[in-house]
Amino acid sequence: MTHQLEIAVVGTGLVGTLYARIATQLPTAHVIALCDLREDPLRQLAEEIGSHSYSDGDVQAMLQAHPEIDAVFVCTPEEHHVEITCLAASAGKHVFVEKPLATSPADALRIADTVRTAGVLSMMGHSLRFDPRFALAYQVVARGDIGDVVHMYARRNTPLPFLRRLGGRVGGTYWVGVHDLDMMLWLKGQRVVSVFSRQAGESVAEFQLDQAISSTLKFEDGSIAVLENVWGSVSTPGRSHRLEFQVNGSQGQVEVYPYETGLAVFTEGTVSYPDTVYMPTLHGQVIGVYRNQIEHFVTSVLAGRPPIVGVEDGLATVMVADAIERSRAEGREVQIDWPDRSG
Repeated sequence: MTHQLEIAVVGTGLVGTLYARIATQLPTAHVIALCDLREDPLRQLAEEIGSHSYSDGDVQAMLQAHPEIDAVFVCTPEEHHVEITCLAASAGKHVFVEKPLATSPADALRIADTVRTAGVLSMMGHSLRFDPRFALAYQVVARGDIGDVVHMYARRNTPLPFLRRLGGRVGGTYWVGVHDLDMMLWLKGQRVVSVFSRQAGESVAEFQLDQAISSTLKFEDGSIAVLENVWGSVSTPGRSHRLEFQVNGSQGQVEVYPYETGLAVFTEGTVSYPDTVYMPTLHGQVIGVYRNQIEHFVTSVLAGRPPIVGVEDGLATVMVADAIERSRAEGREVQIDWPDRSG
């Protein structure tokens, strides 16, 4: 019989519930425990997938009751990532942390240092690396097909319902911008040395968050990138997201249009583009990017090898996101003082 990875999921919101359901569909994984502050959704999911449940967010009680847990998925709001991830890693559990790793370099460093000291494997929920379109774009660049990368551009503009679901707890750079920051850092394979960022619009609907953010990044080799994040102020049918990713090289370019899913549904006065890429259900199974991501983590841990994206990568995106926030606040270009991670 194939060995199964015994998993605990902390946080049973949209993402935690999705990951738990995907894991239960994998022959190599078993969700043994769930933990959340909210009792009703926790109990419902536990009954659905046949897991033990721990209310009041009592991660310590869950770990003590189930020493057989191999890995913990941290899917809580980002302000709880530090305490939970460090607790799990210190207990010798491998960790999967949903993005962003944290919302400050100090917190991200604490997580990365704890994981390193504990000697456990880690993975970040930077899902673009498991989207075949972005992964193939990376391969094109890595092979040198378009020469040296001199410029990148990412647009990730998000509709208002997502902001309302978040309750305005975090801005666009940290919540959605980190996806493209991770992709840019992965593609370049080098650090961002400085950032200049501007914003417009001091509130979105009922939230006191900047509506539009445009940031320019400078890499170690002098190449540049532009990151655009805008919260939509109105709900629109059809393609409510505005997504685009470009890589411009000395001998060519690569373009990714993530909203191109290959399927459109038209009715009287409406149009929709159902998800065929990220988490569609096919014959009763969740398939797509998020399943790719969870399978990669499970397979990597069972094989004892590091996943392709870990908390050190999460730390890197937090460093750049923090520089973007500081640049906007201070109205100037910000140099990034990278910590020494060679030890």
